[in-house]
Amino acid sequence: MPTRRDVLRMAIGAPLATMALPILGASKEFWDTKSPSEWSSAEIDRMLTKSPWAKEVSASFDGGFGG
Repeated sequence: MPTRRDVLRMAIGAPLATMALPILGASKEFWDTKSPSEWSSAEIDRMLTKSPWAKEVSASFDGGFGG
């Protein structure tokens, strides 16, 4: 029969283990498993906007010299 401490460990440990799977490399991203010629347009868009390399920027132009 599990003790109260055992039940708490299981209740806390299961969600933490589930969250740690992507961190530990259990889930590979498509750019690690497929060649670029196999990527769909949705995957390309995801890589360009939501990958570790994607950065959102803001640019402006003041008219050049003398503004």
